Amino acid sequence: EEAFLDNYTNSYGYNESIYDFGYCTVAQLLMGYDEILEYGNKNKAYYNDGKNPCIMDETYKEYVDEILSDNDTEALINWDYVVLVDQTKRMAIESARKETIYALANAYGPLLNSSGAIPVIVDTHAFWSEETNMTGLDSVEYFQSLIYDGVEDYVNALANVLPDWQYPVVAPIGIAYLTVYEERPRIWKKLFIDDNMHSSVHGSYLFACVLYATLYGHLPDKRTASKAEYLFADSRKLVGRLEYPSESEAYYYRNVARRVALRGYVPNSMRS
Repeated sequence: EEAFLDNYTNSYGYNESIYDFGYCTVAQLLMGYDEILEYGNKNKAYYNDGKNPCIMDETYKEYVDEILSDNDTEALINWDYVVLVDQTKRMAIESARKETIYALANAYGPLLNSSGAIPVIVDTHAFWSEETNMTGLDSVEYFQSLIYDGVEDYVNALANVLPDWQYPVVAPIGIAYLTVYEERPRIWKKLFIDDNMHSSVHGSYLFACVLYATLYGHLPDKRTASKAEYLFADSRKLVGRLEYPSESEAYYYRNVARRVALRGYVPNSMRS
């Protein structure tokens, strides 16, 4: 609710809500600037709330101006990885993911190539909710298998336009969720907020452990398990019930992250 800004009518005549989460555009992050930001910002999706450094922070603007004054821009703006996340149901539905495949190959691919960053495709988590249309998504297990089909398509789309050393990496978040679902269904429910779709603090902790292990090849400091709430102390916005993982739950999530991200564990329902 705090992120809600306004409503507008889109080109199809539908009423849409505008939210500000302080995001930078992909071009800003990878190249340091976005020449079409104003052109593509008619609905003010990139809005100044005083917390978005890429758009309104004067120090950031000065920093970017200084970088762009040097001809060797690409050598100065470097990213090791760029994490890419799509809408979960778009990944699961073949007809919907075609637009993303096109965007990855024709828009994101060239940006990634220029920046030298390795793309990390997030294998998003399946869910089961009465608050959204679940047609064709017969079960959590089947839903997750469809999402992974999308992951493989996205990996192939980028691999075809990037050099071998930039071959996409997969962060197996959905595999981790499915592992919890199969092993401890009661705890699996804690991974979601009340809509049973989006991640709770529990889910965010599991996500973070898997992503960290994927990028660094080892788990984060084990001390994070004993005081998980400290990790969220500076969070800009927390939604849902603020129930932090207990130490035993956090260690279980770490164990799941270790198995799926570092040891290649595959849940029973995903094994062919």
